[in-house]
Parts: sequence; C-alpha cells; structure tokens
Amino acid sequence: MTSRSANAPARTRLLINGKLVPGKGETYEHRNPYNDEVLAVVAQADARQMTDAVESAAAAFALFRKTPAHQRADMLLGISKGIEARGEELAIGIAREVGKPLKQSRGEVSRAVTTFRQAAEEAGFDFPELHLERARALIDLERWDDARLALDRADDPE
Repeated sequence: MTSRSANAPARTRLLINGKLVPGKGETYEHRNPYNDEVLAVVAQADARQMTDAVESAAAAFALFRKTPAHQRADMLLGISKGIEARGEELAIGIAREVGKPLKQSRGEVSRAVTTFRQAAEEAGFDFPELHLERARALIDLERWDDARLALDRADDPE
C-alpha cells in the first residue's frame, strides 16, 4: 500500500488489522534498477507492529477458515478481475520496479489474472469425493512413472 503525490516517490504504509498505518521501523529507498529513480520510501514495521500484524493475522485466519468454499471462490475471482482491470498500471509498475521490459511485465500480470482465476475455480470445488478422485489420478500417474522407469531400465544394456 502506498500514498503518492505528483512526481514524489511513493510512501508505503502497512496493512495491520485491516487498517493502513505508517511503518514505525527503519526506512529505505526502493529504486528503479534501470535509472536509479527513487520509486518509494519504504518504512518497515517496528517490533510492536510486527507482533500486532502476526496476532491480527492469526485471529483473521481463525475466522476465515470457516468461510464457505463458494465465498472464497468469489473473493479469488474478484482479485483476478481487479488485477485484470488495473493490468496496464500494474505492468508499468512492475517494469519500473524491477527494470524489465514492459512486454514481460504484462505477461506477469496476465499470469496473475490466470492464477487467481484458476484458484477461484479450484476453491469452488469443496467436495471430498472430487479430492479423492484427484488423489487416485495422482496415484495412477505415480504408478505409470514407476512402470515407465522400470521399462527404461529394462531397455538399458548396462
């Protein structure tokens, strides 16, 4: 999370317990590796903020783990759509941050959209019998690999 005025480097904030707060720890300048431009001034969390973040994350997980699969799927799909909607902005940010070509950055954004979309599809299937079928398929693949390895060894003249 960042805040930014025109032509000034972004100042990062931390998301702790659902609120954006300034970091109270050490700061550093995050620079574009291509032209050394300061992209952001990053303030890290201090020890208290780290403790607060870990404790609030644990509490959030205790609640989130009870979230039904269809709601998790909706959330993941929403993330995918959000990334897609801001795709060009994110790609430019990635290119500036790591100094890579914009075309590759667009590929990363596209991959993120796909990853979250696929995760949404998977999250929507919270059926034990489906997981059992997938487990059986994986076991069959392992048996096939073992059989192929045995055949490869049989063909080896050594």
